[in-house]
Amino acid sequence: MSYGQKKKVLISFALACNTRLLLMDEPTNGLDIISKSQFRKVLAGVATEEKCIVISTHQVRDLESLIDFVTILDDGKVRFHHSIEDIQ
Repeated sequence: MSYGQKKKVLISFALACNTRLLLMDEPTNGLDIISKSQFRKVLAGVATEEKCIVISTHQVRDLESLIDFVTILDDGKVRFHHSIEDIQ
């Protein structure tokens, strides 16, 4: 399996677990453009008020339509934490 295919399996497993807290590190890294679009659609479909999905990424543009807050940590300290509305 390619790196992207392995990533899709891991994402599918994480979402299938249906946990209230989901931590994802660079989930779109290694995905092609179509897969990134599918990921955004699926994530938007599973996001609810009862779930907290924390995504660590350098590719904010891949997920900007799904982000509520941006938090930047530096050496274990919160250096920036604002809603997308405040930033815009």
